[in-house]
Amino acid sequence: MIGQQPSGQIGPLAIALIAGGILAWAAVLAILLVVLLWADGRVVLAGWIDGCQLNLPYYGRLSGEAAIAKFIDKLAMLAFAIVPVLMLETAVCGYRGGSLWRLTQGRSPSAIHDLIVYALNFAGLWKYLSILLSFGAVLAVGLVAGGIIQAFVQFDLRIRTGSLILDTALGFLLFTFCDYWNHRLQHRQPLWPLHRVHHAADEMTVLTLWRAHPTISAVEPLFKLWPLAVFDVPAETVAVIAMMTVTYVHLIHSNLRWDWGWFGRWVLIPPIGHRLHHHIDPENQSKNLGIPVIWDRLFGTWDGRHPPDDRLGISDMPYNRSMPREIWRDLVDFLRESWRFVTRQ
Repeated sequence: MIGQQPSGQIGPLAIALIAGGILAWAAVLAILLVVLLWADGRVVLAGWIDGCQLNLPYYGRLSGEAAIAKFIDKLAMLAFAIVPVLMLETAVCGYRGGSLWRLTQGRSPSAIHDLIVYALNFAGLWKYLSILLSFGAVLAVGLVAGGIIQAFVQFDLRIRTGSLILDTALGFLLFTFCDYWNHRLQHRQPLWPLHRVHHAADEMTVLTLWRAHPTISAVEPLFKLWPLAVFDVPAETVAVIAMMTVTYVHLIHSNLRWDWGWFGRWVLIPPIGHRLHHHIDPENQSKNLGIPVIWDRLFGTWDGRHPPDDRLGISDMPYNRSMPREIWRDLVDFLRESWRFVTRQ
């Protein structure tokens, strides 16, 4: 089901932007093809796996193969996730009803925040802010996560069922289970101050996915490393699933209002379900936390309602005014809540 959204008149500027987007997509695909033909396959897959947002960073050694991997990762996400979702959203919602208008002409403080964070990530600068604000914890956690995966490989602790399909399915279920609890715990103290900025978007764009606190990268690898550690799934298969997952999570942050019928009730959380999760009512923000519906249904957080209105964001904290000040405030809140959490135990 598609909600009613304003499409507006598509003028010369909108046509030029859409045409430019199509040409940019073609250019990205061409560059990606050249790099794929030139680069070592193992390096390519390393970049694509990182695109699954496992947050196992290459911090401190972005040279040679790692740099190629990260470059391919960014191109792949543009070519297979961001640009196609933007084009689909524009086709369905109209130019003024989608992210393209919000990011290029609407330019609300919320949309500008999304665009800045994505641009800093694409330029490779966000990671330095993560290292600085986490006091190096991002580096340590990345090393620990990588060490755990390597230990499972070295001591042959990985599970092999003998079936690629079964190994892949179990690995995906474990990944989404870990992702669900990673997300659910971020809605509780002491992690909520680091996740709060993601919910502070008062309008959705495809790039809202990237809206995060820099130091959250010191937390997520500890949850998301386990599928790669536990299951021996070929890198090619992981890469494909990773890109499908990245496309999906960009899609559910778009302005599409699809509920996907029975598929959205029993298989994957639909865009309208994730929009409910971003609704300004704190009760709704604790709903629909997963990727597949199964975990929300099992753990009591599934909600099949449509949002009661279009209000998004955080009601009890000012955002979208000064990004540096808000990032610092949230970090201080996290440290304060962490101290309270530790001293309560």
